[in-house]
Amino acid sequence: MSQTPQIHVIFNPISGQGDATQERQLIEKKLVDLGRLVIHQTSAEVGSEALAREALAEGADVVIAAGGDGTVSGVAAALIGTDTPLGILPRGTVNAFAAALRISPSLPEACEILREGHTRWVDTACCGDRTMLLLASIGFEADLMEETDREAKDSYGKLAIFVNGLRQLKNLQQFDITVDTDEHHETFAASALVVANAATLGTFLAQGPDEIDVSDGHLDATVLRPEGTWDALGSAADLFLAGLFKRAARHKQVTHFRAKTFKIAADPPQNLLVDGELVGQTPIEIYCQARSLCVITPST
Repeated sequence: MSQTPQIHVIFNPISGQGDATQERQLIEKKLVDLGRLVIHQTSAEVGSEALAREALAEGADVVIAAGGDGTVSGVAAALIGTDTPLGILPRGTVNAFAAALRISPSLPEACEILREGHTRWVDTACCGDRTMLLLASIGFEADLMEETDREAKDSYGKLAIFVNGLRQLKNLQQFDITVDTDEHHETFAASALVVANAATLGTFLAQGPDEIDVSDGHLDATVLRPEGTWDALGSAADLFLAGLFKRAARHKQVTHFRAKTFKIAADPPQNLLVDGELVGQTPIEIYCQARSLCVITPST
């Protein structure tokens, strides 16, 4: 007789703007017949990583993150290096990691993806002592997130950030940055640098390469080196089009390189944004953990 699978859901009740009670009931209805369903709810005292580790200790066969990118990142941190698949039910405001893996933002459709059970091994990264699923930003984007009003971000999301970004382009500042990778050492002037493991079109500063592959064992760095406001506008537009049409950036002030490890220092030190959260300043070391996380994704 086969053992009943244990399906553990890490549910963040304050994610997104939907009705948490109704969404939890929908999840229970859609997934209850997959096995023994256990729901853990995050709180101010206990976060998603701790609950995911508890689920693993209880013998979970699958651990599902039902929340936004913060919830997903916490659950992923507990599952990296294990064979236990991560399921994702996007319930946050942005859900960037789910979008990068083409997981539907519709909760019923995301439940169907979990029911199909197709898995894929993807890369993760370590940025200092933090798990990084998406990207690290240094310079312009990190400063932008710090300066964008919190209430505006909560109300208008990406629109508030984009509008404020256009306003701030005229104040773009350059700094000296030193980058050490597996193969080369370089110091140059820049206004922004993004190191990406995975990215969506909404993160236009990460669109230097023709496509970011979340399973290639490498990280992709895009560097913005404008010499003035018009250069900044031109390079920003080119990065947006690169993401829209899935091509490499062509503007002369946008450069891209790929590596497994990045050591980055800046003069003066710059703000550091990791997966949407300000976490300190440079210097920082970021390295890829190749195919370290098993995720339930769409089959096509």
